[in-house]
Amino acid sequence: METIDFSYNWNNKLAGRFFTTLRLNNPKYQVGKTFQVRLKGKDLCIVQVADFKQLMLEDINSYIAGLDTGYTVPVCKEVIRKMYPTKNWKTQRLVLVLLQVITKKDAQLLALNEINKSGEGDGVIPQVKE
Repeated sequence: METIDFSYNWNNKLAGRFFTTLRLNNPKYQVGKTFQVRLKGKDLCIVQVADFKQLMLEDINSYIAGLDTGYTVPVCKEVIRKMYPTKNWKTQRLVLVLLQVITKKDAQLLALNEINKSGEGDGVIPQVKE
């Protein structure tokens, strides 16, 4: 199974049942396709592409920037430019992928908590006592 790798849990979005990811346009992102999501090299969950939208860097608005990264539009765009410094942003397409979690085990939630506690994430999933 292909993976979608994250180095950072932007806006603590990986704790949700649905979340987005802004990526360079790639035909691998197709509705119904499944991926293993990894955070800092650790398996987190399996997701299915629920939808996707192609866009240009200039099309990023406050909704996309805020929900996907937790940043303002200018900061979000700057982060993307720094991630891909050699891309021509007048021609390079992005894709906003909506992912639905289809499996998430307790062990994976605990792994997310441990990764976030390392100080490199931006949120911790609260522990639920049964």
